[in-house]
Amino acid sequence: SFAQIFNAILRTTYFPNSWKHAEVIMVPKPKKSANDPTGYRPISLLSIFSKIFERLLLPRLLPLLSPSIPDFQFGFRHLHSCQQQLHRVIEEILESFESEEVCLGLFLDTKQAFDRVW
Repeated sequence: SFAQIFNAILRTTYFPNSWKHAEVIMVPKPKKSANDPTGYRPISLLSIFSKIFERLLLPRLLPLLSPSIPDFQFGFRHLHSCQQQLHRVIEEILESFESEEVCLGLFLDTKQAFDRVW
């Protein structure tokens, strides 16, 4: 059964190599040229067994790992948004102005870095 397989993975700490491999396919973006490389999104197709295992494991790991994640880490976290991060940055800038301290910022533009298909 699935439960026996997943329990054996946890007990032995062995994760099957075949579950680690993904087939990457390129999905065309709507209204984009097929001749333009930016007109495609790469999608990784993974083993259904690894996906089920990860879905079962995540709720058990999050309570253990969450205390180690800094409050200012917003990417890919439940109930943390870009708007909240923007608010935090603005607050830092305002506090620096009020205390007459130097405030430095580094901003990277990762165009369409987090586009998704679903």
